[in-house]
Amino acid sequence: MKPFSLKIEKTGTGVQFTVKAVPGSSRTSIAGALEGALRVKIAAPRKTEKPTGCCWSFSAGFWGFEKIRLQLLPVRLSPVKILRIDRITPEQILQTLKEDKRTNE
Repeated sequence: MKPFSLKIEKTGTGVQFTVKAVPGSSRTSIAGALEGALRVKIAAPRKTEKPTGCCWSFSAGFWGFEKIRLQLLPVRLSPVKILRIDRITPEQILQTLKEDKRTNE
């Protein structure tokens, strides 16, 4: 598997990175990285606010966190989001992505 070219920024309490949600997929999964952003296929209809909630729930489940540790900063009806996760390092994010069998890089 190729290494992820994900641009992860450290924050005062954890990390943040860009997520590009791709709605209309048959299932929700990570689809690799593109231009520094994590691509997430979303099983929710386009042009609604459901992809944002689906992306937030999937992210919490993927990294095994309670949702309170995650903050998804959406741009209304935009596929580009900023995901902030508390109490984690960039290295832990990349290691999880590298090891997970569901990741489609």
